[in-house]
Amino acid sequence: MELLLRAIHPVVHLLIGVCGLSLGAGIARASGPDGSADSEGINTCFAEVEHGYSAADQQAGAPLYGTLHNGLRVLVLPTSDAGVVSVQTWISVGSGSEIERGTTGYAHFFEHLMFHGTPTLGRVAREQRLVEMGVEENAWTSQDETCYHLLASAAHLDELIAIEADRFANLSLSAEGVRREAGAVYGEFRKSRANPDERLWDALWANAFEAHPYLHSTIGFEADIAAMPDGLDRALRFRGQHYRPDNALVVVAGDVNAIEALAMVEAHFGRWERPATPLALAPAPEPDQRRPRLQQIPWDGPEVEPKMMVGWRVPAFVPGKPQLAALDIVVELLTARDAGFYRALVDEQALAWRVSGAKPRNADPGLLFMGFELRQGVVESDVVAALDAALAVLLEIDDAAVAAVAAQIRRQMIIGLADPESRAHALGIMALHGRSGTAFQDHVAAIQAVQAKDVKAVIQTLLIPSRRTIVSLGTGAEQ
Repeated sequence: MELLLRAIHPVVHLLIGVCGLSLGAGIARASGPDGSADSEGINTCFAEVEHGYSAADQQAGAPLYGTLHNGLRVLVLPTSDAGVVSVQTWISVGSGSEIERGTTGYAHFFEHLMFHGTPTLGRVAREQRLVEMGVEENAWTSQDETCYHLLASAAHLDELIAIEADRFANLSLSAEGVRREAGAVYGEFRKSRANPDERLWDALWANAFEAHPYLHSTIGFEADIAAMPDGLDRALRFRGQHYRPDNALVVVAGDVNAIEALAMVEAHFGRWERPATPLALAPAPEPDQRRPRLQQIPWDGPEVEPKMMVGWRVPAFVPGKPQLAALDIVVELLTARDAGFYRALVDEQALAWRVSGAKPRNADPGLLFMGFELRQGVVESDVVAALDAALAVLLEIDDAAVAAVAAQIRRQMIIGLADPESRAHALGIMALHGRSGTAFQDHVAAIQAVQAKDVKAVIQTLLIPSRRTIVSLGTGAEQ
Protein backbone atom coordinates (compact mmCIF):
# COMPACT_ATOMS: atom_id res chain seq x y z
CA MET A 1 0.00 0.00 0.00
CA GLU A 2 1.45 3.34 -1.03
CA LEU A 3 1.12 6.01 1.63
CA LEU A 4 2.08 9.64 1.44
CA LEU A 5 2.11 11.72 4.59
CA ARG A 6 1.56 15.40 5.08
CA ALA A 7 3.29 17.53 7.69
CA ILE A 8 0.99 19.78 9.62
CA HIS A 9 3.91 21.26 11.47
CA PRO A 10 5.10 24.45 9.70
CA VAL A 11 2.68 26.87 11.37
CA VAL A 12 2.08 24.73 14.44
CA HIS A 13 5.80 24.59 15.14
CA LEU A 14 5.96 28.36 14.64
CA LEU A 15 3.02 29.05 16.95
CA ILE A 16 4.07 26.70 19.70
CA GLY A 17 7.65 27.89 19.42
CA VAL A 18 6.47 31.39 20.29
CA CYS A 19 5.08 29.92 23.53
CA GLY A 20 8.50 28.55 24.43
CA LEU A 21 7.44 25.02 23.49
CA SER A 22 8.89 22.62 20.97
CA LEU A 23 6.90 19.85 19.37
CA GLY A 24 10.03 17.82 18.82
CA ALA A 25 11.83 18.26 22.14
CA GLY A 26 12.00 15.24 24.40
CA ILE A 27 10.20 12.93 21.99
CA ALA A 28 11.70 9.48 21.55
CA ARG A 29 12.18 8.35 17.98
CA ALA A 30 11.12 4.97 16.73
CA SER A 31 14.01 3.06 15.23
CA GLY A 32 14.70 -0.18 13.40
CA PRO A 33 17.12 -2.93 14.38
CA ASP A 34 20.01 -0.97 12.92
CA GLY A 35 19.08 2.20 14.76
CA SER A 36 17.64 3.88 11.67
CA ALA A 37 14.31 5.65 11.68
CA ASP A 38 11.45 3.18 11.42
CA SER A 39 8.49 4.38 9.35
CA GLU A 40 7.05 0.94 8.69
CA GLY A 41 4.48 1.29 11.47
CA ILE A 42 2.75 4.10 9.61
CA ASN A 43 2.31 1.94 6.54
CA THR A 44 0.24 -0.51 8.60
CA CYS A 45 -1.90 2.18 10.22
CA PHE A 46 -3.18 4.72 7.74
CA ALA A 47 -5.35 3.74 4.81
CA GLU A 48 -5.42 7.35 3.65
CA VAL A 49 -2.97 10.05 4.61
CA GLU A 50 -2.51 13.58 3.34
CA HIS A 51 0.29 14.20 0.88
CA GLY A 52 3.63 15.88 1.40
CA TYR A 53 4.88 14.67 4.79
CA SER A 54 8.55 13.71 4.71
CA ALA A 55 10.25 11.04 6.80
CA ALA A 56 12.54 13.71 8.25
CA ASP A 57 9.53 15.73 9.43
CA GLN A 58 8.01 12.65 10.98
CA GLN A 59 11.13 11.70 12.91
CA ALA A 60 11.52 15.30 14.14
CA GLY A 61 8.34 14.84 16.16
CA ALA A 62 5.98 16.65 13.81
CA PRO A 63 2.25 15.97 14.18
CA LEU A 64 0.59 13.21 12.16
CA TYR A 65 -2.87 13.25 10.62
CA GLY A 66 -4.60 10.59 8.59
CA THR A 67 -7.47 8.14 8.25
CA LEU A 68 -7.58 4.50 9.36
CA HIS A 69 -9.10 1.71 7.29
CA ASN A 70 -12.41 1.98 9.16
CA GLY A 71 -12.72 5.70 8.36
CA LEU A 72 -11.53 6.97 11.75
CA ARG A 73 -9.45 10.13 11.51
CA VAL A 74 -6.42 10.43 13.80
CA LEU A 75 -4.39 13.47 14.84
CA VAL A 76 -1.22 12.97 16.91
CA LEU A 77 0.48 16.02 18.43
CA PRO A 78 3.82 15.32 20.14
CA THR A 79 4.84 17.99 22.66
CA SER A 80 7.51 18.56 25.28
CA ASP A 81 5.08 18.40 28.22
CA ALA A 82 6.97 15.76 30.19
CA GLY A 83 4.92 12.78 31.27
CA VAL A 84 1.47 14.16 30.36
CA VAL A 85 -0.90 13.14 27.58
CA SER A 86 -4.39 14.18 26.50
CA VAL A 87 -6.63 11.76 24.59
CA GLN A 88 -9.76 13.22 23.03
CA THR A 89 -12.39 11.47 20.93
CA TRP A 90 -14.54 13.78 18.88
CA ILE A 91 -17.84 12.71 17.32
CA SER A 92 -19.42 14.88 14.63
CA VAL A 93 -22.81 14.92 16.29
CA GLY A 94 -24.65 17.48 18.38
CA SER A 95 -28.13 18.85 18.80
CA GLY A 96 -27.88 20.25 15.27
CA SER A 97 -27.85 16.65 14.00
CA GLU A 98 -31.16 15.68 15.63
CA ILE A 99 -33.50 15.61 12.66
CA GLU A 100 -35.59 12.58 13.62
CA ARG A 101 -38.85 13.43 15.36
CA GLY A 102 -38.75 12.65 19.07
CA THR A 103 -34.94 12.60 19.35
CA THR A 104 -34.14 16.15 20.41
CA GLY A 105 -31.60 15.96 23.21
CA TYR A 106 -30.27 12.55 22.19
CA ALA A 107 -26.76 13.79 21.38
CA HIS A 108 -26.47 15.03 24.96
CA PHE A 109 -28.31 11.97 26.31
CA PHE A 110 -25.94 9.62 24.52
CA GLU A 111 -22.97 11.45 26.02
CA HIS A 112 -24.31 10.31 29.41
CA LEU A 113 -24.83 6.76 28.17
CA MET A 114 -21.23 6.50 26.98
CA PHE A 115 -20.11 6.09 30.60
CA HIS A 116 -22.08 2.86 31.10
CA GLY A 117 -19.20 0.46 30.51
CA THR A 118 -18.72 -2.54 28.24
CA PRO A 119 -18.86 -6.33 28.59
CA THR A 120 -15.09 -6.26 29.08
CA LEU A 121 -14.98 -3.39 31.56
CA GLY A 122 -18.20 -2.53 33.36
CA ARG A 123 -19.13 0.95 34.49
CA VAL A 124 -17.81 0.65 38.05
CA ALA A 125 -14.69 -1.26 37.03
CA ARG A 126 -13.90 1.32 34.37
CA GLU A 127 -14.28 4.21 36.79
CA GLN A 128 -12.10 2.44 39.35
CA ARG A 129 -9.33 1.73 36.85
CA LEU A 130 -9.26 5.32 35.62
CA VAL A 131 -8.99 6.54 39.21
CA GLU A 132 -6.11 4.14 39.79
CA MET A 133 -4.33 5.59 36.76
CA GLY A 134 -4.97 9.16 37.93
CA VAL A 135 -7.03 10.02 34.86
CA GLU A 136 -9.04 13.26 34.67
CA GLU A 137 -12.10 12.57 32.51
CA ASN A 138 -15.08 14.49 31.24
CA ALA A 139 -17.21 15.10 28.16
CA TRP A 140 -19.45 17.74 26.64
CA THR A 141 -21.98 18.12 23.85
CA SER A 142 -22.63 21.18 21.70
CA GLN A 143 -24.73 21.94 18.66
CA ASP A 144 -22.30 20.23 16.27
CA GLU A 145 -19.91 17.96 18.17
CA THR A 146 -19.48 15.77 21.22
CA CYS A 147 -16.04 15.53 22.82
CA TYR A 148 -14.75 12.95 25.30
CA HIS A 149 -11.50 14.15 26.85
CA LEU A 150 -9.05 12.46 29.20
CA LEU A 151 -5.82 13.72 30.75
CA ALA A 152 -3.36 11.23 32.20
CA SER A 153 0.21 10.14 32.65
CA ALA A 154 1.83 9.30 29.33
CA ALA A 155 2.98 6.02 30.88
CA HIS A 156 -0.64 4.80 30.71
CA LEU A 157 -1.27 5.86 27.11
CA ASP A 158 -1.68 2.40 25.59
CA GLU A 159 -4.12 1.22 28.27
CA LEU A 160 -5.99 4.51 28.14
CA ILE A 161 -6.49 4.25 24.38
CA ALA A 162 -7.55 0.61 24.79
CA ILE A 163 -10.20 1.58 27.36
CA GLU A 164 -11.52 4.37 25.16
CA ALA A 165 -11.60 2.22 22.03
CA ASP A 166 -13.45 -0.49 23.95
CA ARG A 167 -16.29 1.78 25.02
CA PHE A 168 -16.74 3.29 21.57
CA ALA A 169 -16.81 -0.11 19.89
CA ASN A 170 -18.53 -2.19 22.56
CA LEU A 171 -20.71 0.06 24.72
CA SER A 172 -23.27 -1.83 26.83
CA LEU A 173 -26.75 -0.37 26.75
CA SER A 174 -29.72 -1.73 28.67
CA ALA A 175 -33.29 -0.60 29.24
CA GLU A 176 -32.54 -0.16 32.94
CA GLY A 177 -29.44 1.94 32.27
CA VAL A 178 -31.32 4.15 29.81
CA ARG A 179 -34.12 4.74 32.32
CA ARG A 180 -31.66 5.66 35.06
CA GLU A 181 -29.73 8.10 32.89
CA ALA A 182 -32.92 9.69 31.55
CA GLY A 183 -33.76 10.80 35.07
CA ALA A 184 -30.42 12.59 35.39
CA VAL A 185 -31.01 14.38 32.08
CA TYR A 186 -34.48 15.50 33.16
CA GLY A 187 -32.88 16.98 36.28
CA GLU A 188 -30.45 18.95 34.11
CA PHE A 189 -33.36 20.24 32.04
CA ARG A 190 -35.21 21.53 35.13
CA LYS A 191 -32.05 23.21 36.35
CA SER A 192 -31.54 24.93 33.00
CA ARG A 193 -35.05 26.40 33.12
CA ALA A 194 -34.03 28.27 36.30
CA ASN A 195 -31.00 29.84 34.63
CA PRO A 196 -31.78 33.17 32.92
CA ASP A 197 -28.69 33.00 30.71
CA GLU A 198 -29.68 29.59 29.36
CA ARG A 199 -33.24 30.76 28.82
CA LEU A 200 -31.99 33.71 26.81
CA TRP A 201 -29.57 31.56 24.80
CA ASP A 202 -32.28 29.05 23.94
CA ALA A 203 -34.65 31.83 22.93
CA LEU A 204 -32.09 33.35 20.57
CA TRP A 205 -31.77 30.15 18.54
CA ALA A 206 -35.47 29.33 18.74
CA ASN A 207 -36.28 32.69 17.17
CA ALA A 208 -33.45 32.75 14.64
CA PHE A 209 -34.29 29.33 13.17
CA GLU A 210 -37.52 27.81 11.91
CA ALA A 211 -36.52 24.46 10.36
CA HIS A 212 -32.93 23.51 11.22
CA PRO A 213 -32.37 21.59 14.49
CA TYR A 214 -30.37 24.57 15.77
CA LEU A 215 -33.77 25.92 16.80
CA HIS A 216 -33.87 23.64 19.86
CA SER A 217 -31.50 23.55 22.79
CA THR A 218 -28.79 20.94 23.21
CA ILE A 219 -30.68 19.38 26.10
CA GLY A 220 -33.81 19.02 23.93
CA PHE A 221 -37.55 19.59 24.12
CA GLU A 222 -39.17 18.61 27.40
CA ALA A 223 -41.60 16.18 25.75
CA ASP A 224 -38.69 14.27 24.19
CA ILE A 225 -36.77 14.26 27.49
CA ALA A 226 -39.85 12.94 29.32
CA ALA A 227 -39.97 10.02 26.84
CA MET A 228 -36.27 9.12 27.21
CA PRO A 229 -36.82 6.45 29.93
CA ASP A 230 -38.31 4.23 27.21
CA GLY A 231 -35.77 5.30 24.61
CA LEU A 232 -33.45 2.27 24.36
CA ASP A 233 -34.39 1.54 20.74
CA ARG A 234 -33.94 5.18 19.78
CA ALA A 235 -30.59 5.28 21.56
CA LEU A 236 -29.39 2.21 19.67
CA ARG A 237 -30.53 3.70 16.38
CA PHE A 238 -28.83 6.99 17.23
CA ARG A 239 -25.62 5.12 17.98
CA GLY A 240 -25.63 3.38 14.61
CA GLN A 241 -26.23 6.63 12.76
CA HIS A 242 -23.62 8.76 14.55
CA TYR A 243 -21.26 6.81 16.86
CA ARG A 244 -19.16 5.18 14.20
CA PRO A 245 -15.51 5.44 13.19
CA ASP A 246 -16.22 7.27 9.93
CA ASN A 247 -17.85 10.05 11.97
CA ALA A 248 -15.10 10.41 14.56
CA LEU A 249 -11.67 11.90 15.21
CA VAL A 250 -9.17 10.75 17.85
CA VAL A 251 -6.59 13.28 19.03
CA VAL A 252 -3.54 12.36 21.10
CA ALA A 253 -1.42 15.25 22.40
CA GLY A 254 1.47 15.31 24.84
CA ASP A 255 4.65 13.48 25.73
CA VAL A 256 4.38 10.81 23.04
CA ASN A 257 6.28 9.38 20.13
CA ALA A 258 4.02 10.09 17.16
CA ILE A 259 4.62 6.76 15.46
CA GLU A 260 4.10 4.73 18.61
CA ALA A 261 0.96 6.67 19.57
CA LEU A 262 -0.44 6.18 16.09
CA ALA A 263 0.23 2.45 16.31
CA MET A 264 -1.64 2.30 19.62
CA VAL A 265 -4.66 4.07 18.13
CA GLU A 266 -4.67 1.74 15.14
CA ALA A 267 -4.27 -1.38 17.27
CA HIS A 268 -7.24 -0.55 19.49
CA PHE A 269 -9.55 1.79 17.55
CA GLY A 270 -8.89 -0.15 14.35
CA ARG A 271 -11.19 -2.88 15.73
CA TRP A 272 -14.13 -0.45 15.77
CA GLU A 273 -16.20 -1.65 12.84
CA ARG A 274 -17.77 0.78 10.43
CA PRO A 275 -21.48 -0.02 9.99
CA ALA A 276 -22.74 -0.97 6.57
CA THR A 277 -25.58 1.52 6.95
CA PRO A 278 -25.02 5.10 5.79
CA LEU A 279 -24.39 8.06 8.06
CA ALA A 280 -27.41 10.02 9.21
CA LEU A 281 -28.86 12.46 6.73
CA ALA A 282 -27.86 16.10 6.97
CA PRO A 283 -30.48 18.57 8.20
CA ALA A 284 -32.55 20.37 5.59
CA PRO A 285 -31.30 23.88 4.78
CA GLU A 286 -32.75 26.71 6.84
CA PRO A 287 -34.84 29.20 4.82
CA ASP A 288 -33.33 32.65 4.36
CA GLN A 289 -34.14 35.24 7.01
CA ARG A 290 -35.54 38.35 5.29
CA ARG A 291 -36.58 40.57 8.19
CA PRO A 292 -35.35 41.32 11.71
CA ARG A 293 -36.77 39.31 14.60
CA LEU A 294 -37.33 40.56 18.14
CA GLN A 295 -38.67 38.91 21.28
CA GLN A 296 -38.71 39.66 24.97
CA ILE A 297 -38.49 36.59 27.20
CA PRO A 298 -40.76 36.45 30.25
CA TRP A 299 -38.88 35.83 33.49
CA ASP A 300 -40.67 35.05 36.74
CA GLY A 301 -37.63 33.94 38.72
CA PRO A 302 -35.48 35.92 41.16
CA GLU A 303 -34.55 39.43 40.09
CA VAL A 304 -31.65 39.53 37.64
CA GLU A 305 -29.80 42.17 35.69
CA PRO A 306 -31.48 42.82 32.34
CA LYS A 307 -29.91 40.85 29.52
CA MET A 308 -29.95 40.93 25.75
CA MET A 309 -28.55 38.83 22.92
CA VAL A 310 -28.12 39.66 19.25
CA GLY A 311 -27.45 37.10 16.53
CA TRP A 312 -26.88 37.41 12.80
CA ARG A 313 -27.28 34.53 10.38
CA VAL A 314 -23.85 33.67 8.93
CA PRO A 315 -22.37 30.88 6.77
CA ALA A 316 -21.17 27.52 8.08
CA PHE A 317 -17.72 27.52 9.61
CA VAL A 318 -14.96 26.18 7.39
CA PRO A 319 -11.43 26.74 8.77
CA GLY A 320 -9.45 28.95 6.44
CA LYS A 321 -12.47 30.37 4.59
CA PRO A 322 -11.79 34.10 4.05
CA GLN A 323 -15.34 35.21 4.87
CA LEU A 324 -15.26 33.40 8.23
CA ALA A 325 -11.82 34.81 9.01
CA ALA A 326 -13.18 38.31 8.37
CA LEU A 327 -16.07 37.62 10.76
CA ASP A 328 -13.53 36.64 13.43
CA ILE A 329 -11.96 40.07 13.01
CA VAL A 330 -15.34 41.79 13.40
CA VAL A 331 -16.14 39.88 16.60
CA GLU A 332 -12.82 40.95 18.08
CA LEU A 333 -13.42 44.57 17.04
CA LEU A 334 -16.80 44.59 18.77
CA THR A 335 -16.12 42.62 21.95
CA ALA A 336 -12.49 43.13 22.99
CA ARG A 337 -12.23 45.04 26.28
CA ASP A 338 -10.13 47.77 24.64
CA ALA A 339 -12.35 47.97 21.56
CA GLY A 340 -14.08 51.24 20.79
CA PHE A 341 -17.57 49.76 20.93
CA TYR A 342 -16.99 48.07 24.29
CA ARG A 343 -15.61 51.27 25.80
CA ALA A 344 -18.46 53.34 24.39
CA LEU A 345 -21.19 51.03 25.62
CA VAL A 346 -19.72 50.23 29.04
CA ASP A 347 -17.59 53.22 30.03
CA GLU A 348 -18.87 56.21 28.10
CA GLN A 349 -22.60 55.69 27.53
CA ALA A 350 -23.04 53.43 30.58
CA LEU A 351 -25.60 51.25 28.79
CA ALA A 352 -24.11 47.90 29.76
CA TRP A 353 -22.00 46.29 32.43
CA ARG A 354 -20.47 43.83 30.03
CA VAL A 355 -20.33 42.94 26.32
CA SER A 356 -19.42 39.45 25.10
CA GLY A 357 -19.45 37.50 21.88
CA ALA A 358 -18.14 34.44 20.13
CA LYS A 359 -16.63 33.75 16.75
CA PRO A 360 -19.04 31.70 14.61
CA ARG A 361 -18.15 27.99 14.63
CA ASN A 362 -21.29 26.17 13.47
CA ALA A 363 -20.94 23.21 11.09
CA ASP A 364 -24.06 24.40 9.24
CA PRO A 365 -25.03 28.02 8.59
CA GLY A 366 -25.49 29.41 12.10
CA LEU A 367 -25.11 32.61 14.10
CA LEU A 368 -22.57 35.22 14.99
CA PHE A 369 -23.89 36.30 18.38
CA MET A 370 -23.23 38.89 21.03
CA GLY A 371 -24.43 39.12 24.63
CA PHE A 372 -25.08 42.22 26.74
CA GLU A 373 -25.53 42.57 30.49
CA LEU A 374 -27.47 45.82 30.63
CA ARG A 375 -27.81 48.44 33.31
CA GLN A 376 -31.20 48.88 34.92
CA GLY A 377 -33.57 51.07 32.92
CA VAL A 378 -31.78 50.62 29.60
CA VAL A 379 -33.98 49.63 26.68
CA GLU A 380 -32.76 47.46 23.82
CA SER A 381 -33.32 50.13 21.17
CA ASP A 382 -30.54 52.23 22.70
CA VAL A 383 -28.12 49.31 22.57
CA VAL A 384 -29.11 48.43 19.00
CA ALA A 385 -28.58 52.04 17.93
CA ALA A 386 -25.10 52.01 19.49
CA LEU A 387 -24.33 48.68 17.81
CA ASP A 388 -25.44 49.95 14.40
CA ALA A 389 -23.31 53.05 14.89
CA ALA A 390 -20.30 50.91 15.75
CA LEU A 391 -20.75 48.80 12.62
CA ALA A 392 -20.95 51.97 10.56
CA VAL A 393 -17.65 53.12 12.06
CA LEU A 394 -16.04 49.78 11.16
CA LEU A 395 -16.88 50.42 7.51
CA GLU A 396 -14.14 53.07 7.64
CA ILE A 397 -11.47 50.77 9.08
CA ASP A 398 -8.10 50.61 7.33
CA ASP A 399 -5.71 47.75 6.63
CA ALA A 400 -3.34 48.69 9.45
CA ALA A 401 -6.10 48.43 12.06
CA VAL A 402 -7.26 45.09 10.65
CA ALA A 403 -3.69 43.75 10.73
CA ALA A 404 -3.34 44.76 14.37
CA VAL A 405 -6.50 42.88 15.31
CA ALA A 406 -5.41 39.85 13.29
CA ALA A 407 -2.14 39.81 15.23
CA GLN A 408 -4.09 39.91 18.50
CA ILE A 409 -6.27 36.96 17.46
CA ARG A 410 -3.18 35.03 16.39
CA ARG A 411 -1.64 35.69 19.80
CA GLN A 412 -4.80 34.43 21.52
CA MET A 413 -4.67 31.27 19.44
CA ILE A 414 -1.03 30.75 20.42
CA ILE A 415 -1.85 31.15 24.11
CA GLY A 416 -4.59 28.58 23.61
CA LEU A 417 -1.93 25.95 22.86
CA ALA A 418 -0.33 26.21 26.30
CA ASP A 419 -0.88 22.61 27.46
CA PRO A 420 -1.68 19.21 25.91
CA GLU A 421 -5.40 19.31 26.66
CA SER A 422 -5.84 22.84 25.30
CA ARG A 423 -3.75 22.00 22.26
CA ALA A 424 -5.72 18.84 21.54
CA HIS A 425 -8.95 20.84 21.79
CA ALA A 426 -7.83 23.78 19.65
CA LEU A 427 -6.37 21.68 16.83
CA GLY A 428 -8.95 18.92 17.23
CA ILE A 429 -12.04 21.03 16.69
CA MET A 430 -10.43 22.67 13.67
CA ALA A 431 -9.51 19.27 12.21
CA LEU A 432 -13.03 18.02 12.86
CA HIS A 433 -14.65 20.90 10.98
CA GLY A 434 -11.98 21.24 8.32
CA ARG A 435 -11.43 17.50 7.84
CA SER A 436 -7.74 18.30 7.54
CA GLY A 437 -4.66 18.15 9.71
CA THR A 438 -3.76 21.66 8.59
CA ALA A 439 -7.12 23.24 9.49
CA PHE A 440 -5.76 25.16 12.48
CA GLN A 441 -2.93 26.84 10.63
CA ASP A 442 -5.13 27.31 7.56
CA HIS A 443 -7.41 29.45 9.69
CA VAL A 444 -4.51 31.35 11.26
CA ALA A 445 -3.25 32.15 7.77
CA ALA A 446 -6.71 33.24 6.62
CA ILE A 447 -7.05 35.62 9.58
CA GLN A 448 -3.67 37.15 8.85
CA ALA A 449 -4.70 37.64 5.21
CA VAL A 450 -7.88 39.60 6.01
CA GLN A 451 -7.94 43.13 4.64
CA ALA A 452 -10.16 46.10 5.37
CA LYS A 453 -12.25 45.44 2.28
CA ASP A 454 -13.07 41.95 3.58
CA VAL A 455 -14.29 43.33 6.90
CA LYS A 456 -16.45 45.89 5.12
CA ALA A 457 -17.91 43.19 2.86
CA VAL A 458 -19.12 40.94 5.68
CA ILE A 459 -20.61 43.89 7.55
CA GLN A 460 -22.49 45.05 4.48
CA THR A 461 -23.74 41.61 3.40
CA LEU A 462 -24.12 39.59 6.61
CA LEU A 463 -24.36 41.89 9.64
CA ILE A 464 -27.46 43.69 8.45
CA PRO A 465 -30.84 44.16 10.19
CA SER A 466 -32.74 41.74 7.96
CA ARG A 467 -30.46 38.89 9.11
CA ARG A 468 -30.60 39.86 12.77
CA THR A 469 -32.46 38.35 15.73
CA ILE A 470 -32.68 40.13 19.10
CA VAL A 471 -33.94 38.61 22.35
CA SER A 472 -34.05 40.27 25.75
CA LEU A 473 -34.89 39.28 29.30
CA GLY A 474 -35.84 41.53 32.16
CA THR A 475 -35.25 44.76 30.24
CA GLY A 476 -38.77 46.09 30.01
CA ALA A 477 -37.92 46.80 26.39
CA GLU A 478 -40.48 47.54 23.77
CA GLN A 479 -41.85 44.57 21.80
